[in-house]
Amino acid sequence: MVSPTESRPQKRGFCLSLCGDVNNVTCPSGYECQSNGCGHQCYRTTFQQPLGCPMLKCSYNCPLGFVRDENGCEGCECDSSRLQNY
Repeated sequence: MVSPTESRPQKRGFCLSLCGDVNNVTCPSGYECQSNGCGHQCYRTTFQQPLGCPMLKCSYNCPLGFVRDENGCEGCECDSSRLQNY
């Protein structure tokens, strides 16, 4: 399991609240909305790739999580679908 501190960026993040009560955007399951030092974004807390999914190490952080396929496997593409109403 990846701990919240392992997925957090080492530097201050976006100065936008991308999730939480301010805009009613929820994080995907396995993620939690937390402060990034300036705004809020989704951090992986309990999500684990389902059995049979490749173990990916993406070279960047996605503030609202990654796109999941029909099997629930995450890829290295950022998911912005939660912002479609904004």
